[in-house]
Amino acid sequence: MRRHLVIHQAQRIAVNGAAEHHFINPLGLRFHIDCFREAPGCVALGAATMEHTWFPGYAWRAVQCGNCEIHLGWMFASSADEFDGLIIDRLTSAGPTNK
Repeated sequence: MRRHLVIHQAQRIAVNGAAEHHFINPLGLRFHIDCFREAPGCVALGAATMEHTWFPGYAWRAVQCGNCEIHLGWMFASSADEFDGLIIDRLTSAGPTNK
């Protein structure tokens, strides 16, 4: 299987004091995400919503891989900022990390 470039580690950012976060959605599913300023290999789906947001003041939309269409995480956007929160165990690395 050919891999599709989704993010660059240099785009990793801290949000609310950390780049990595652990969350549980309303269905009880646990997610370990990493935050990125940009994720050019992702495609956002649907309309943004503030319902059950993990980051107060940010609406979210699901994002998927632009190649294989697997769910990779969420795009979070406020009136002044946006970032992608991607599920760590759904990403693979092709180079050095900034961790």
